[in-house]
Amino acid sequence: MKTVTLNLEDEMFAKIAGIAKQAGIAEQDTAEWFTQQVQQRLEELLPSGSSGWMPREQWDALVRGENCAFCAQLEKNGAFDGYGFIIADLSVTRLKLTKNQYIHGECILTSKHHIKEFYDLSQEDRSLFIEDLARSAKAIEKVFAPLKMSVDMGSSGYPHLYCRLKPRYYGDAAPGHMAERILPSHEYAKYVSELRAALAE
Repeated sequence: MKTVTLNLEDEMFAKIAGIAKQAGIAEQDTAEWFTQQVQQRLEELLPSGSSGWMPREQWDALVRGENCAFCAQLEKNGAFDGYGFIIADLSVTRLKLTKNQYIHGECILTSKHHIKEFYDLSQEDRSLFIEDLARSAKAIEKVFAPLKMSVDMGSSGYPHLYCRLKPRYYGDAAPGHMAERILPSHEYAKYVSELRAALAE
């Protein structure tokens, strides 16, 4: 691994530290956070040589619900399912606080039914899904006080309906998943409790 030194003016670093603070990054972690931001931007700029698709047979099996990781997670009812901390089971979805809190307050809302697309839901379930999404976003807004919310519905890379709810803060970088930020266990417990209370209002 190559090491590159980047010299910044004090004023520029102060701006970076301010953005990091708004994103919930501790002062002692600012330099590491900034390094991750730079690496993420470079990875976005550089071309990728892979299409990212799995073998077609595997894809077809997943569409049928065979060996679906999301379905396996939904079968777990403990506080942590390996990917996130369970906040609540809503009408047709499960809301989790993601383990990776690189995006402060990021949650994932997963359909309880193995279904590939939002428009494949019945009309009734589609309405319930939107209501679950709205309730979840409002709860996240109450607990984390972001300025905006990015909602990413599903992914072209996996055939199980879910949404990522990504709080946005003034001056933050565009949401990405290149870096990792793991919180102390008591912070997850605190946020899960606060989100549950906000959902109940």
